[in-house]
Amino acid sequence: MPRWEDLEFSSVLSRPVNLYEFAIRREGYWEYHRYSGTKKTEYFTTDSWEGASANEFFPEHISHGRMKQNFESVYDIDLEVTVPKDNTIAKLFRGTAPQRTVWLKIFSAQRGSEDVKAIWVGRVRHGELIAGTATKLLAEPIGTMVKRGGLRMNCQTMCNHFLYSPACGISVTDPNFTLPSCTIQNGSQLEDGVIICDQLATKENEWFKHGFVELNDHFYMVTYHQGSKIKLFNPVENGAIGQTFSVSAGCDHEFKTGCMKKFKNHINFGGFPWMPDDDPYTTGVGI
Repeated sequence: MPRWEDLEFSSVLSRPVNLYEFAIRREGYWEYHRYSGTKKTEYFTTDSWEGASANEFFPEHISHGRMKQNFESVYDIDLEVTVPKDNTIAKLFRGTAPQRTVWLKIFSAQRGSEDVKAIWVGRVRHGELIAGTATKLLAEPIGTMVKRGGLRMNCQTMCNHFLYSPACGISVTDPNFTLPSCTIQNGSQLEDGVIICDQLATKENEWFKHGFVELNDHFYMVTYHQGSKIKLFNPVENGAIGQTFSVSAGCDHEFKTGCMKKFKNHINFGGFPWMPDDDPYTTGVGI
């Protein structure tokens, strides 16, 4: 059986196959989504995240951009990975990013060889719809994650915490801030991201602005809320009148309006609200 190296660098015998493995750590197990980038299912043995072997990669219209490698063999720039907009991974990044990290390994294989080489490892950090039919995923190489410093908090008047995160302390299941079972009513324009629901009017206007809707296991950011109407940042995929969804309140990350007045959570505020507005470098220092 020929080695991968013998075929990879041959101008005559090379028949490369790119393999993509997305992995999400769930409670007690890993969830995998594997694609071949070819027109048929490919069978190659690779090492998965927990050490188990995998050999079945399903056909998908998936491709990646140019990889840049430095002298340490670490890829130091984001990698663009293009998938169809209805791909399972693409759907996770509609509206807001998923709560769990989506890891990505890219393997290089050669037909006629059992060897498989991992050529890129990192995590998907962002997704955006392009050309109406495809989604561009931006993946961060693991090398840049290792090189980062440990400090994450900015010295600013606004809160640094993500809403509903452990640092924030507010639970997304708190009925004061989340309506768990709303129904899409007549008059909704799902293709434009507009949802009508009478329950939304039980909260003051803009209560859900900057919050999110969970529908069909997808998350959508709310950009507008007036009465029984909300507007989402993205169109609703596979939605229909009569379906139920949950919607959670948003936060402006300001100490007085968001944290203290709305959420009564000022004890966990992650900003510095009493920072002076004067900049001594531009206004000088008064005596």
